[in-house]
Amino acid sequence: MDNLKLEDLRSDLDAIREDLDRLLAMAKTAGVGRRRRFGQYLEILDRKQADMHVALDQVDDGETDIDIDDIEAGVRDAWARLAIAKRAAEARFGP
Repeated sequence: MDNLKLEDLRSDLDAIREDLDRLLAMAKTAGVGRRRRFGQYLEILDRKQADMHVALDQVDDGETDIDIDDIEAGVRDAWARLAIAKRAAEARFGP
């Protein structure tokens, strides 16, 4: 297993986690309706990030035959979704 690639993906997932935490905090200060809709989207991203972290740990431990490239594709998808969520949060909740 390519340990450098695993560490890069872990780093990316940690960065996604930090951004999600910041966006979740922004959503908490929003009105109930906006928070509910946006919060649901963030929760989906949150679960996806957590699932990828588990999958990455399983790959690292040799507990699964999930291909590292599949996880990498999931991380890229999460980054793309996170970028959309960031733009939406900034537009809705302001800096």
